[in-house]
Amino acid sequence: MSASVAALHGLTVRRGAARTPRVRRITTRAVEEPKESTADETKAVSGGLPPGIKTTPAPDVDRTQITGDWRTGKIWRPPPGTPKFRVDLGKGTVEIVDEEEERRKYARMRAMNAAAAAGKAGIEDADANPAALVPERQIKLRDNGNVVIAAMTEEDCVDATKLIMALFFKVRPQDFLAKDRLQKEQSERVYQGLVDGVANGKDRLLIAAKVGGKVVGVAEVSLPGGKRFGAEKIEPKAPEDWPYISDVAVAPNQGKRGIGRQLVRACESAMCAKGLRKMYTHTKVDNEAAQALFERAGYVEPAEVKASLTQMQIAQRGTKGGPLAKLGLVEVGHVLLAKELDPAEY
Repeated sequence: MSASVAALHGLTVRRGAARTPRVRRITTRAVEEPKESTADETKAVSGGLPPGIKTTPAPDVDRTQITGDWRTGKIWRPPPGTPKFRVDLGKGTVEIVDEEEERRKYARMRAMNAAAAAGKAGIEDADANPAALVPERQIKLRDNGNVVIAAMTEEDCVDATKLIMALFFKVRPQDFLAKDRLQKEQSERVYQGLVDGVANGKDRLLIAAKVGGKVVGVAEVSLPGGKRFGAEKIEPKAPEDWPYISDVAVAPNQGKRGIGRQLVRACESAMCAKGLRKMYTHTKVDNEAAQALFERAGYVEPAEVKASLTQMQIAQRGTKGGPLAKLGLVEVGHVLLAKELDPAEY
């Protein structure tokens, strides 16, 4: 046999010696025949589980409470009255969920989303007319009476002027002889300002509360960057890039009914509809009723503002202006309050 033929067959040729063939090692691997799946394994695989693993309901589960076929992984509904828990791993807390409150919360969110989707054009119109942000609503009060909250109209301006003048107009002792003239002039300015705000105000929102068709409460919001009619001079200053609520007034004979709170809520809801999430206001140091109203509504004095108070401002808070302030002889200090607005509240 030639060397080339021997190499081709894996053989070694040695001259003068017996030729011993070298055979390469060949290994074989047994191939299993495919095994037919049983009915149980087929169901387990279709349900997303490995073959051979059977699923059974927990022993304390009422099979009648299972929605659909439990093998398909559909939701199991616990019996009515079973409490739900919310676990916050970050805080390490566990709390029981109030299902009724959760339903109300998500119902409000769905309503807001639906309103936002349906009224997108209306919100865009609100840039030109903020009154579009305040739909007319009839609200039940704490004494079971009703109040209508709506954007102020030109017809409301006469009653609104009378209310504002009755609550806010004051005359200094030295101007007592000119009281009637000053009151008339101020009344005309207030009325013209309200009419202009209703007809042309793009940077302010005027809201009225009515009982029996008569205006019994008013509130105003200055939008970011809008005019504040003197409020921009009040110390501590409110930021100009957030809405500012002012002139919340309720007729004395309608007090303690919750009308002021509803006016504030209407202002907050309108600002949330515009995507604004904070509101500021000022209250006078000696106006305890206004401070109580806003504090109950969730307004607080920002920590950075409180830390920056001057000695004079701190002294004014201690004396609340004193007798001279009551006579109108000295200016009373103010408290700046702010609130983070949560759309889920409205």
